[in-house]
Amino acid sequence: MTDARQEINDDNSAAITESPKPRRCWRWLKRIVIGLVVIATVLVAAYWGYYFHVNRLLQTELDAIAARGEPVTLADLAKPPIPDDQNAAVLYRKAVQTEFFVSDDPEIKYLRDVFNGMVFDMGLDPVESEDIEAVLLESSEALELVRQAKGLGGFDWGPEWAITPSEINLEPMGNMNRLARLLLLAARQAQKNGDAAAACDYLHDSLVLGQAVSSEPYTITYLYGNGIFYKLFEAVEDISYELDLSDPTAKKAARQLISALMDESLHLEHFTNAAIGERCFNIGSYELVRQGRYPWELQSKGLSLFVAERLPDAIVTSDQLSMLESMGALVKATMEATYPAAMRKIPPELQRKSIFGVFWNLCDFSYDLFNAFIGGHYERLASRRMAATALAIRLYELDHIRRPETLEKLVPDYLQVVPQDPFFDGARHIGYSPDAELPVLYSVGYNGIDDGGLDQEVEGLTVETGLLDMKLGETADILFYLTTQPEVEEGTTQPAAEAGAE
Repeated sequence: MTDARQEINDDNSAAITESPKPRRCWRWLKRIVIGLVVIATVLVAAYWGYYFHVNRLLQTELDAIAARGEPVTLADLAKPPIPDDQNAAVLYRKAVQTEFFVSDDPEIKYLRDVFNGMVFDMGLDPVESEDIEAVLLESSEALELVRQAKGLGGFDWGPEWAITPSEINLEPMGNMNRLARLLLLAARQAQKNGDAAAACDYLHDSLVLGQAVSSEPYTITYLYGNGIFYKLFEAVEDISYELDLSDPTAKKAARQLISALMDESLHLEHFTNAAIGERCFNIGSYELVRQGRYPWELQSKGLSLFVAERLPDAIVTSDQLSMLESMGALVKATMEATYPAAMRKIPPELQRKSIFGVFWNLCDFSYDLFNAFIGGHYERLASRRMAATALAIRLYELDHIRRPETLEKLVPDYLQVVPQDPFFDGARHIGYSPDAELPVLYSVGYNGIDDGGLDQEVEGLTVETGLLDMKLGETADILFYLTTQPEVEEGTTQPAAEAGAE
């Protein structure tokens, strides 16, 4: 009996001795599972809490934009319709559909090839004058339609130019670019033929066309318009000092062109509208992503599409909020009179890449526009003012047999006011070096320093705020020559006032 009881006690002891290990494992397993559930619950709660937080902030920001009377969606950008008889865009479209641009006739196609070869860099020397005249004769209908368009007051490109996050049609803008180059070819040839009045009229036509192209409230159309302005001001620089403006008709045409150049109201309005339109474009892009559809920027990026399909709404919303912050600063920057003041509206913390910018480039769009959009605008603004001043100097020179000693001499008979330098941080007239071997007008450029008309290739110069690195090939000052431009050997770094005097 004793032995049996002892055996039972031994078995129980063994069972008790063996049980703690599996029970401990089970307890630890339960703790791990409970911990994971708690962590998952906390993460889900944090995610939804963050989502509702950023979504509320996003809606608040969108409501604030609407409360200021600014467009929020692409539909809000729609302009009141303009009757065809008042709409210059109707005539511009007709101009690029004339025989010269669309004919299959071999002779016209040959002239069109000649034209396309000439306008690549607007170099006329390698082309026979007879060919140029033939091009202009064949394109006379297009030139006449453009002349008629200048007299109309409105620009409405209609649905043909509608830009959406899913589609951008660049062909119509490219056609206007070709049309602008035709006008500049006509202006240069008119100057060669001694018809200064016609040259000024063609330059004026080109200015109005550039304004028409940039009238659509999108960054891409504004940049196309800026491209037209760039070639226009380059043409003025090339021919203004040779224009014979002594004839009353030519003098009148020159004064009208100067007045149009000095009226910057549309130029500045279109600049701000382009930034607002870009914000609307980006808002629409985010909505496409939420719907499982994708902006044109992502169409060709397989990895981007794969990742975008799986983006949590909280990340999309957060990135959209960051975009609105950056684009809001960009809109404010466009309202500033000078480049340094504009850049101060965009603090460095807004010049950041999206947290997933490797595959999506919406949040940081304004970052990539700083050089091309803001800097380009103020460059064109400086060139526009210098072009008007150069024409005024030419009028003064023909009346007084010499250039003015100072730009103040041009006021009020040739200019209403002396233009300000948009790159100087404060109030300063554009620079003028009249007595040098190669006289120039100039802006202080991105570094904000008056280098006396320094024509030097630089790299790495920055504005005072340190927000912009200059590109190789830009000059310390932005120059506008009042005579033939110097042929400076690559690598030389001499001031424009001294170049050619040696």
